[in-house]
Amino acid sequence: MPQVRFPLGGDVSQVINPWTFIMQGNQFNLLTVNLGYSVDPDLEREIIEGVGSYGRQIGRITDALEVLINHFRLIEQGELKDADKDALLLLLQQAAEVRSVKKGIRASAARRARA
Repeated sequence: MPQVRFPLGGDVSQVINPWTFIMQGNQFNLLTVNLGYSVDPDLEREIIEGVGSYGRQIGRITDALEVLINHFRLIEQGELKDADKDALLLLLQQAAEVRSVKKGIRASAARRARA
């Protein structure tokens, strides 16, 4: 193997094997997504597979918050600071946008199914 010497870097030699980028143990991976550290990855995987994805869990939390905001009329009562009202309004707006996207996707899927 040829020796490569860079200024101030000392001797550098490295074998580059493209299979090491996609072979990890006995798995063949073109893409690995690491969602972060978990204290109990097996439990987290079971929850995601059995209960609901992160998106589904966040969606349900958003739905529940929307019910509470509307039930207690938090925005209309005037007891909140403007920044707090803005935060609630942004959440409600985002929830409405998500519903709109879901509705559009479902309508598109229904049209494709009829075709």
